[in-house]
Amino acid sequence: MTRQLDNFDRRKNYIILAENAYLQGNREKAVKFYIRALKFKGSKTDNIQILYNIAIR
Repeated sequence: MTRQLDNFDRRKNYIILAENAYLQGNREKAVKFYIRALKFKGSKTDNIQILYNIAIR
């Protein structure tokens, strides 16, 4: 049985991918994943955290 991912799940997946890319030393890829995460609706607090992560990368 498969379940479709909702936008919240997609956003979280992109954040996880961004964090993994950063830990592997690939900053450019991390920023791309964070930008993709921002395309999905989230809270203001989450948006600020993602933008902060982009800024320090």
